[in-house]
Amino acid sequence: MRKLLLLVFTLALMVGCGGDGNDNGFDERNIAENFASRFVSALNSDDVDRVAPLISANFYEDCFDRRDFLDSYEQDIRDGFRYNLEILDVWDEEFLDDNEVRFMIRIRDRDTGATDEFPVYIRRENGTWRMYGNQDCNRSSGQSTQKPASVVQFIQKD
Repeated sequence: MRKLLLLVFTLALMVGCGGDGNDNGFDERNIAENFASRFVSALNSDDVDRVAPLISANFYEDCFDRRDFLDSYEQDIRDGFRYNLEILDVWDEEFLDDNEVRFMIRIRDRDTGATDEFPVYIRRENGTWRMYGNQDCNRSSGQSTQKPASVVQFIQKD
């Protein structure tokens, strides 16, 4: 079973990119690596209260909004699924504007060895970096517009 993040993905990053949520003059690589590390850590914690602050109120990715993401994450935990992800690589970081960074991440499920890679979109909101999503439902790409039933399916999308 392949898992992303992200959360991109994935996806356990406390409240932003530096301890206080500010980028403190870091470049996009530092911002991306910091956010990815915190997000994967939050996912691995099995604690929605650690994940929620890292997801923008305006999160929207492939027909999956913030509430869908958090509800699915909580359901995964209730169903006994435990995240055990590690970051293998973060690359291709770029500022889309002063408050948005897009980067690629490759993660591995430590339990199965499965790996996957995907783009992550984060946005600075009131000084704090949060996962923002691609703001798309992929209708034009021919992909399904059906919402994933769980975060695992969200992470596994190709």
